[in-house]
Parts: sequence; structure tokens; C-alpha cells
Amino acid sequence: MADQNFYFKLYFRDWLTGTAGMPANVRGWYMNLLCHQADKGGLPDDMEALAELAGVKYSDYTSFVECFKRTLKAKFEANLEAKAEVSLQNKKLAEVMKKDGQYQQRQSQRGKIGAFVRELNKEKQYSPSQIASIKEHLFLIPIDELTTKKMEDSLKHTLQALRTVTMTMTIDNEIEEGGMEETEHLAGAITLEELKADLLMGFTARESRQRAVKEKFRAHEYILTQEAHDDYVRGYISTVDGRTGGEWLEGRRRGREHFFNWMCVQIGKDLDASAKAKGKAANLVIDRGNF
Repeated sequence: MADQNFYFKLYFRDWLTGTAGMPANVRGWYMNLLCHQADKGGLPDDMEALAELAGVKYSDYTSFVECFKRTLKAKFEANLEAKAEVSLQNKKLAEVMKKDGQYQQRQSQRGKIGAFVRELNKEKQYSPSQIASIKEHLFLIPIDELTTKKMEDSLKHTLQALRTVTMTMTIDNEIEEGGMEETEHLAGAITLEELKADLLMGFTARESRQRAVKEKFRAHEYILTQEAHDDYVRGYISTVDGRTGGEWLEGRRRGREHFFNWMCVQIGKDLDASAKAKGKAANLVIDRGNF
């Protein structure tokens, strides 16, 4: 069968309107053809094959051919992308089946990701914001590739870094409150993969950077979207990779600061390039930071 669905939605008002005036036997043939389309993905462009699928009696074949040419043919159209044996389709039903299939795929995707994340967080080691970021990351995996192994591989480096993010945030708060000195944990070297995960998965810190960018570029009404932020993170990691031997030697805190300064410079350049492209060269005044 072309689809795993064993049903399709029947919009009864559309059905009553579209079949008004049809004899009962023609309606029955029409419904049989729709059911076979739902089952097989399409119908053959062959009159005898259609009659067989419609359940036409041998004695009614001539009547079926006449009814099909006069009435039912208008209900179907050629699907040029399909194989010959399923090249006819009712457009309305095809759209309904597609939407139902997409909905079921999304539901399946949510179920798989939800079960995976519940098992992942069974010891409650991740915060709600981190769980939201993990799910967001997993939803980027194509539905047909969504397996437990694929999810584990996709999050391998990210999860390792996340195990330290909560501790880092706690230490940051304690330092700000004057409760302790900066520790080796924040000052020590970390890998670029850990820094990348910290920048991508730190939901609260990302929101803070978005607010800071909005304020810095207020005159240009620039809004840093999550997608743009994550693109800048990937660009930044790519830029510094190879210069540091895979490590950010100045520590996590300095890495965050350095990234923010670098991102602001890139935003300034992007805005300037955009303005020049529109013939409105902008005179941007940017605090480029020290790095």
C-alpha cells in the first residue's frame, strides 16, 4: 500500500454537493475509486482496470464507461509525477491524504522525541530551558532519519557540554553575588565543541544576547532572531577553529564575551553591506569591543 493510513477524512458537505444528482450506483463506483486511491496512492489510467476497482458488474460495464466519461472523469486528473499504474488521482483526496500523513508524521516525531528526552532526563539533570533547547535541536533531524541512535549521535557533544552548563550558571550567580571567586571551571580551557554547545544551548544567555543586540543596534531597528544567532555561533566557531587547537584557552566566560563582540562586528558588517546593496550606505557607529 502507498500509505500506512487506513482511513481518510470525508468532508460530507463537499461529498453531498459534488455528487448531487448522481445515481446511487455511480456514487458507489466513485466511492470505491476514492478508497482505492487512498489505498494505492493513485488509480490506473485504464478503463477496464478502473471498472474492476470500482466493483462494476460485467453487465454494467458499458454504462460505467459512459458515466465515467460523462461524469466521473472530471473528478480525476493526471499525476504526471506518478507511475502509470497510479497516474490518476482525485486532487481533493490527494491533498487530504497528504495533510493527514504530515500530521501523523509530526505526531510520531513528537512522540519519539518526547520519549527520548524523558529517558534522557530521568534523573532531572537538565533544566526546562535546556530540555526545550534539546527538543528544538532534535526537531531539525529529518523525520525519516529520526532514530534513537541518530538522536544520540546528534547530541553526543551537546549533552557532554550541557552537563556542565547548569553548574556554570550556578557558579556565575554565586560570583555575581560575591559568594566565591572565579574558579578553574570557568577559567580553564574548554573545547570548541563545548563552547559551541554552551552558546547554542544556553537559553537564558542567548535571550540576554538578543536583548543586548537589540539595544546596541536600536537605531537600525535590528532584531536578532534565534536562527540568526545560531548561524553566527556556527560562523564564529568555524572562524576560530584551527587557531586554538580545538580549545578556547581563555575559558568559558571569556569565550562568551569574545563571541558577543565578534557577533556585533559581523552584524555591523552585514547591516552595512545590506544598506550599500540598497544604495543607502549606512554610517554605522559600532562598539567593536576589545578582542
